[in-house]
Amino acid sequence: MESATLVASDYAVTASGFTGGLVNITTKSGTNEWDGAAFYYFHGDEQVGDTYDGDRTFAPAAFEEKEYGLSVGGPLLADRLFVFFSYDEFEAVEPVNFGGFDANNGIQPGFFEALRGVVMDVYGYDPGGRPASASLPEASERTLVKLDWNASDAHRVSFTYQSSQETGTSAGADRLASAWIDIPVDLTATTLQLFSDWSDRASTTLRVNRKEFMRGQNCRAQGVGALEFDNLDADGVAGSPLEGLIAGSVDLIAGCDRFRHANAYDDERLQIYGAFDYLVGDHIVRVGIEHETFDLFNLFVPSSNGRFVFRDFAAIVDRTARVDYVNAPSNNADDGAAAWGYSRTTFFVQDTWQPRQHLELTAGLRYERYAQDDRPAFSQPIQDTYGIRTDTGLDGLALLMPRVSFRWTGLDRTVVSGGFGPVLGRRPQGLDVQHVPSADGLLARHNEWRFTDIGARRTPRGRRGGESRSHRRHRARLRRAL
Repeated sequence: MESATLVASDYAVTASGFTGGLVNITTKSGTNEWDGAAFYYFHGDEQVGDTYDGDRTFAPAAFEEKEYGLSVGGPLLADRLFVFFSYDEFEAVEPVNFGGFDANNGIQPGFFEALRGVVMDVYGYDPGGRPASASLPEASERTLVKLDWNASDAHRVSFTYQSSQETGTSAGADRLASAWIDIPVDLTATTLQLFSDWSDRASTTLRVNRKEFMRGQNCRAQGVGALEFDNLDADGVAGSPLEGLIAGSVDLIAGCDRFRHANAYDDERLQIYGAFDYLVGDHIVRVGIEHETFDLFNLFVPSSNGRFVFRDFAAIVDRTARVDYVNAPSNNADDGAAAWGYSRTTFFVQDTWQPRQHLELTAGLRYERYAQDDRPAFSQPIQDTYGIRTDTGLDGLALLMPRVSFRWTGLDRTVVSGGFGPVLGRRPQGLDVQHVPSADGLLARHNEWRFTDIGARRTPRGRRGGESRSHRRHRARLRRAL
């Protein structure tokens, strides 16, 4: 990173998609001299003190952090073509201690292993234990490649490639190991820019940017629903292998968390930007156009593998649970996914005028219009119940945003600025509209108390429930990326 600036309020017509502040980051470029840097950082529990407040002792949990990387930049062709490369990795083991939870609930050592054994004996399924402490892995890998080409005295081309892969684990004191979740994140971005000076008064900027983002929430338990063991207490476990190992009452979770049965997300964004600047006296006039497309896939069907709620320890042994099953009416979780997109076209014009040496005035217009080919499904039940049609999307929505601002720098180390104008701070791509173009109708739900088996569910298509084809493709893409 070459520099970072924080803009408290940006009234330029080229600015959009933010609320409040805006951070602009400039990445480094190569120069006519080769230079580089390398670093290594390490921190571990052996470097942490074991005393505080004089004579009080402290036993730090085992942990380790290390980060290393390098960067190099220089000329491929002197004065013409430059390259900059950066790479770094971060690896850490985060310690977590569940002793406080156990002490507050009167849980003795061996309780979780005893519960694990009961579940294995009754159901033939290993839910994993829950250690007194754990070391959770965390890692990231980042790469940057930048090429700058001075094609001529009037034209400059810049190409940037960035990638970032991250992994992490979510665990809890009330969750057996099978309910822990691995969270991989993958981001790839490429940008191509052309800067041209056509005369001492006219210049243009062209930019094409593409981003791909994927985020996984992967259960460690595959093919098993959510197992919720409620009201485990001393009276309930009397006469079992858990007797004497708990004094309080706890609710525990094993298997695959119900919100991760069919849960996958990725999106792709493409932005094309062009601007023309012209100097007229004390005025700089800017006109331009921007086109952006956004496509996402969001699969979220909770409890599509089944949610098994055992109201006490006796229910676990008796194989009696409240079964909660939610899925698309077709019984195929794929059909509950939201796979849709939209495009946004923007036109803008702005005049920047400097009537005095220390005073700058800006006025402009920004017009954004949305287009959407994916027509949302119509739901007759919602129409009948609420009187609202669900088959209206973003197509044709538009917003005109006039903006004016000033900037005064008449005093040393002092800048006075202000302005007025609407800004579209949040694009329509959140959870409020993601599921609108998804499956026809509502999700189907089945709920009952029954004698149960917590093994993998088979759907009519003969595959394990909740692990849809698109979900498996998503996982495969994440594994390849990581």
